[in-house]
Amino acid sequence: MRTRVAAAALSLIAAFPLSAVAQEPAIVGPTVYRQTLDNERVRVFEVTFKKGAEIAMHSHPDHAVYVVRGGSLEITLADGTKNVIDAKPGETFFLPAQAHSAKNVGKGTIQVTVTELKEAAPSGTLSAAERAEILALLERGQRELEELVASTPEELWAKKPAPDRWSVAEVVEHLGAGEGLLFGMLQQALAAPPSPNWALVEGGMSTESFMNMLQDRSKKYQAPEPIQPKGGMSRADALAKYAGARAITAEFVRRTSAPVKKHVADGPAGKMTGHQMLVLLGGHNLRHNAQIREALEQLKGK
Repeated sequence: MRTRVAAAALSLIAAFPLSAVAQEPAIVGPTVYRQTLDNERVRVFEVTFKKGAEIAMHSHPDHAVYVVRGGSLEITLADGTKNVIDAKPGETFFLPAQAHSAKNVGKGTIQVTVTELKEAAPSGTLSAAERAEILALLERGQRELEELVASTPEELWAKKPAPDRWSVAEVVEHLGAGEGLLFGMLQQALAAPPSPNWALVEGGMSTESFMNMLQDRSKKYQAPEPIQPKGGMSRADALAKYAGARAITAEFVRRTSAPVKKHVADGPAGKMTGHQMLVLLGGHNLRHNAQIREALEQLKGK
């Protein structure tokens, strides 16, 4: 979508009750609007404005417009605000629910396809199922880690299975630091404006695919320097730091009503929504739980 058209489309947003102007476009302008599809999810119109043609005030829910034949269309909102959209063939833009009149002020016929959405705009918040899924993931990761730490003999706590591998102590230290870092990245994303492309990012990878990628231990990732373990932490201190950070994450998931899906940030897996970052927090824990099991197997096998 061209920046020029996007800016014009956004400028059409006005604060007024649609119920005050609830006229059907096909009734108001039967020579302009022709309905081609109507089902439970969308309604589609073929719209043709001959030179000088106009349509009186009518209303639309959220709708997308595809330009077949371009030209200059003057849009007048219910409050009298006027905007001219100079649309080019092949352009597509989105308009929020509104009431307006329209007139072809160009030199030729304008033809567009209008697709009205019948479903409510997505809120971007966690669904009940998603919230429960993330909480279960966080609880599982913490339970497994606590069991692994409890079963680690004292003499193996800080022992490395190989010179280039982390000890159990270092993995737990990393998880505590990583939890705080990732949660901080999430908070920064939520403080930034919502991303217009959030739905593409959210739909780019399912939770199942994301989890499968995280649990693939054949692929190695370099931890950022701030969360690389420094060593020397006791079992109690390392676990307490992790548990404190995890408690903050879990409480956020239980209580948040923020549109976490609409906020996007650069994460370890590229562009990620807030929802995907919460999944990452749980998956990151499980990935390193598997690392601890591997380390203990190697240490006990020596």
